[in-house]
Amino acid sequence: MTKSTKFISLLLVLIALAVSWFVVRERLDLGNKSEDEKLTPAIVVERKPILYRSEIYGFSFSYPEGYELTVESPEKISVGRKNIRGIETLVEISLVKSGDDTGIQSFEEFVLDGSRELCAINHALLSLSCTRIDDIVRIAPFMSDAGTNGQVFYLKAEVKENTTGKTLGKRRGPFYTFNTSPSTPNEMSFVAIYNPVVLDAEDANEDLIESIAKSFIYRP
Repeated sequence: MTKSTKFISLLLVLIALAVSWFVVRERLDLGNKSEDEKLTPAIVVERKPILYRSEIYGFSFSYPEGYELTVESPEKISVGRKNIRGIETLVEISLVKSGDDTGIQSFEEFVLDGSRELCAINHALLSLSCTRIDDIVRIAPFMSDAGTNGQVFYLKAEVKENTTGKTLGKRRGPFYTFNTSPSTPNEMSFVAIYNPVVLDAEDANEDLIESIAKSFIYRP
């Protein structure tokens, strides 16, 4: 091997080593960062909850950033998430008022009857109802983070296939309810935060429903 050939071979080896070092350096991010920069953790941007307040009825709640709020009326609100078909409703928030057909009953009975109505649905293919007095699966006191007292429970529902007449029992919920009667003179009323009727309890986003219920504040 001539001297010139040895020199070229040595030069190629040195070039290969230099390229390898730069590749390793970039992968390990050892570039132009100081020691302080290397030790600084990445900044995590926290998503702040978005507040909704009803000026008419005096209640408010928060929902996570990234979700969509839909206000159909002061008594009918929903929180959902965008998908290719539009907005998928994940939580319903309804204010239910007593009417002339309510009759004489306690507030507790009114809440259960009103919740059963929220639970009902009637389509051409199927109907769903929560009508019996023994439909309560579980009922327990609940307090929001702001100290607003309410309750949480599930209902039993009967799903009927209208084409075949076949029936199936299902659990519905959760339902978080809060008394708002002071905001509706001469009427009883409550706010219900619950799983949409179109979603089975097994498909409910219970974490999201509970987080909205925990944020609930009522100041008439």
